[in-house]
Amino acid sequence: MLATMAMTAVLAVNDAPAEPAAWTVPILAVLTLIFGGGGVAAILKARYDKKIGVAQQENAEDDSISIRWQRIIEAQTASLVGPLQKRLAEVEEKVKTLENELTETRAKYWKAVKYIRTLMSWITIHVPADDSKTPPIPPAEVVEDI
Repeated sequence: MLATMAMTAVLAVNDAPAEPAAWTVPILAVLTLIFGGGGVAAILKARYDKKIGVAQQENAEDDSISIRWQRIIEAQTASLVGPLQKRLAEVEEKVKTLENELTETRAKYWKAVKYIRTLMSWITIHVPADDSKTPPIPPAEVVEDI
């Protein structure tokens, strides 16, 4: 559109009488400066550069916000997960200890049951049968095992 106006102004100057009007010279100078000197290109470039600058500014702000949130999340994770990991390690150690104790207790229990069976057999064989003296009755919880 500006190019059309410039052409119209140039044609108007060419159709004018031989002596140019006082206002045509400054207008032609301004039009030449705008179109011939790269004024439009400079304006468009400036607008483009401004858009790029704004986009880069927004990207930088987004990056800083992302970094800040990442640090907040890492801090929260460390403050929440750290104690849980410590507690979990303690519980795992306690479970390991209890499993070892249970294994040892079971081994002792079955060795005792085996000894009691052997002892009961020995008593039955070597002690004369006297109805007045009977061996004590084992507890109900271990009767099946003996």
